[in-house]
Amino acid sequence: MTDTKWTPGPWVATRSKPEEGYDCWCITATPFGEKEIAEVSGGYPRDTHEACAHLIAAAPDLYHALQYARNLIGPDEILDAALAKARGE
Repeated sequence: MTDTKWTPGPWVATRSKPEEGYDCWCITATPFGEKEIAEVSGGYPRDTHEACAHLIAAAPDLYHALQYARNLIGPDEILDAALAKARGE
């Protein structure tokens, strides 16, 4: 499987419902009218929620950076494994 099947980036992490005391971060795809990709909440400290949300939001950029590095370096076990994992292989 080499085709990407996820919503194209950029993705953005924003805190939602802070006025209700509910610590929730939403990851949205901005080119698609703020389409929600994921939600991070519950069970961890608030700073962990925020860090996880920003990492998820960076996923499309990180994937493209890995592809770029792979094209420069050539076959590489670590890069190939990371790209395959991102594609669900």
